Amino acid sequence: MAHQMAVHWFENNQVTEATFVFLDDDGSAVKADSDVVVAGTATEDGTLVFYVNGARIPVGVATGDAAADVAAALDAAINANGDLPVDSTVATATVTVAAKNGGVAGNALDLRHSYVEGETLPARITLTIPAIGGGGT
Repeated sequence: MAHQMAVHWFENNQVTEATFVFLDDDGSAVKADSDVVVAGTATEDGTLVFYVNGARIPVGVATGDAAADVAAALDAAINANGDLPVDSTVATATVTVAAKNGGVAGNALDLRHSYVEGETLPARITLTIPAIGGGGT
């Protein structure tokens, strides 16, 4: 969380000296999460483009990939990007995306797909992305 704040700070202000103080999560903090459900079997090659807080995560999909294959690829792509404010786990065709930090801040994370014009899901693949939530202390 602090890393993302520092990145945005320096994108907008490279003159003022800044000091960042890191704190551990509250021991009773609960991490926000969302169960992203992948469904279908791809009938064309394509790219599923998933976004976490605006960070673009492309996932290659091949003809014949089942929902579980696409979910596993999405999970791997999310976890390969250490700069994201989330981690993920996968079970069959469900990718659980969870905030790295506990507390209510994770409830404001934005998860979406195919945001930019021209981005579409490969044919016969669908994603259900519930709002991330449940974070608290």
